[in-house]
Amino acid sequence: MRLQRLNVGQRLVAGFLVVVLCMVALTALGVIRVGQVSDRLTVINELNSVKQRYAINFRGSVHDRAIAVRDVVLAGSAQDVQAELVEIDRLAEFYADSAEELTASSPTTARSGRRSGTPTRRSSASSRPRCR
Repeated sequence: MRLQRLNVGQRLVAGFLVVVLCMVALTALGVIRVGQVSDRLTVINELNSVKQRYAINFRGSVHDRAIAVRDVVLAGSAQDVQAELVEIDRLAEFYADSAEELTASSPTTARSGRRSGTPTRRSSASSRPRCR
C-alpha cells in the first residue's frame, strides 16, 4: 500500500486535507440548500401576504358594515337611513370584490373545489365563543 510508505507528517497532512475538503463540500452544500429554502420562503411569504391583505379587507368590511347597521337602527331620519344603506351596499361590494380576487389569485382554492368565501362547517366544540 502507498499509504504505508508515507511518513507520519505526510499522513497527517493527507488526513487534514481530507477533513478540510469534506468541510468545504458540506459548506457549499449548506449554502446551496439555504439559498433554496430562502427562495421558497420568499414565494410563500409573498403569497401569504396577499391572502392576509384580503383577510384584513374582509374583516374591515364586515366591521364597517356592522357599524353601518347600528347607525341604520339609530338613524333619526329617512335620509340618514338611506345614506347608511348605500354605505352597506358599497361595503358588501368591496367584500365581494376581495373574495373574487382572492379566489382568482389562489391556485389551491381552485383545486379544492371550494370557494374561498364559503365558510366550512365547524364542530360544536370549535364554534363555542372563546374567552380572551
